[in-house]
Parts: sequence; structure tokens; C-alpha cells
Amino acid sequence: MPDQQKPTAWELTLKESFWGDLASKMQLAWKKFCEADSERARDSYLQLAWRERCEPKARRDYRNGCYLRSFGTRLRTVRVRIARSRERAFLRQSIEAFHGRAEDVMI
Repeated sequence: MPDQQKPTAWELTLKESFWGDLASKMQLAWKKFCEADSERARDSYLQLAWRERCEPKARRDYRNGCYLRSFGTRLRTVRVRIARSRERAFLRQSIEAFHGRAEDVMI
């Protein structure tokens, strides 16, 4: 039976670098997905595209920018922009569910 060699320091560093890069890319993708989802929900609620005009009496609400929400993960905190209108915010149920079980989920 051949002896298994221990990985060298360089191999360990390369492996850690790969998983660190992968985790960073996953967090960035999750952040972009959540921000786009929040903006789509706001646009769907308002039933108007960006810069689209309508009659004042037909308008449901107005865009009011966004706010930052932090979500803790095992590796670091991810800050996500949540879209809002003057009367409500658009934090989706999927994001709320993630926040409730952040300890169980590793991004």
C-alpha cells in the first residue's frame, strides 16, 4: 500500500484560496440576486418602469430609494440594498427566511 503524502504548505494555501474565492463569488451573486429581486418586486408593485410617467390620480405610490440591511454569515456580514417606496419596503420572504436561519446557512 503506498504511503499517502501530506499536502505541502503551498497546496494547502492553494486549496484555501480556492474555497475563499468561491465563497466570495457566492456571496456577491447572492447579494446581486437579492437586490435585483427587491427592485423587481417594487417595480411590480408600482406598475411603472423607471422614469415612466402616469396620471397623478392613477399612481399607487412613489419610489423612495433603498436602505441597507446587513445579514450575518459564518464568513462575514453581507450588506444588501433593499428597495422601498414611500409606503413600504420590499424585503422578500426568501430573504427574511435566510436571516432567520443564518447560523444554519453558509454562504
